[in-house]
Amino acid sequence: MSNLICRKVRISGQGPDVWIELSGRNIWGSKAALYLRRSDTRTPGIYWSDMNEELVKVQPKDVVTRKRRLCLSSPSQLLELQVVEHLFAALFILGWHAVEIRGSGSCPFAGTAGAYLHAIDPEFLKVSDSVEGIDYHLLGHTLKQREVLYTPTNYASLDLRLQFSFSGPLGSWEQRVTSEELQKIVYARPPGILKPWQKMLVAKASRLGWPHFTEFAWLDEAEKLSADDLCRLRQEVGQHRAVDILGALYAFGIWDGEVISRKGGHWHDVQAFREAVVSPSS
Repeated sequence: MSNLICRKVRISGQGPDVWIELSGRNIWGSKAALYLRRSDTRTPGIYWSDMNEELVKVQPKDVVTRKRRLCLSSPSQLLELQVVEHLFAALFILGWHAVEIRGSGSCPFAGTAGAYLHAIDPEFLKVSDSVEGIDYHLLGHTLKQREVLYTPTNYASLDLRLQFSFSGPLGSWEQRVTSEELQKIVYARPPGILKPWQKMLVAKASRLGWPHFTEFAWLDEAEKLSADDLCRLRQEVGQHRAVDILGALYAFGIWDGEVISRKGGHWHDVQAFREAVVSPSS
């Protein structure tokens, strides 16, 4: 399924505590690794630092976007941890309210949150690789505005309403994902959008060892798909967007509420959820 692996190790200076090492290749094909463990003694949140530094709780200002990816950035420590959305989505589904993370640079990238879930807790995930089973319906108009809206609720569940608009055969549609369906979305691949010459170069690089070419849902292939395959592609695009939202929610410590995403992306997620935790509504 992926090149992401997991093994338990002991980190020097941490006594008998066992951490989980996640290692593999980052999105650029270079070797990458980070260490994490669940904490039952800390208050809820993400505690992060480099290997030998004191762990610091992540604040809303530390959650940023870089090159259309969700990242942690700590100017005081001169640290960044990039491409965290899939890892955080997995931790959201696992219910890790407090986590300690050591590492910087770019996270190992495996295309799906399911790869992280399988690596962290192989016994947790008991669903198939199917991306079917979540309802959507086609919209009769093209969306103009890009935005993400968040509303807190009092009923301890999550409701994601996603709206998409693409040119060509993908068209416009609306999709909904609820708390009860989160495990169905973990294997949805990220959508890939490249110009033909770029895709040709990436395909050649994959034959030389770049590991991620097959782990994208290439949207330019939609014109070649049957009606059933086109339906599955829409579902997969929607479910992967839900994964990205879960990762951003986890970064800000949000566990429930209603989210409406209209053509939104990582930047819109960060703006909406940061505002929600910094200036919560009365």
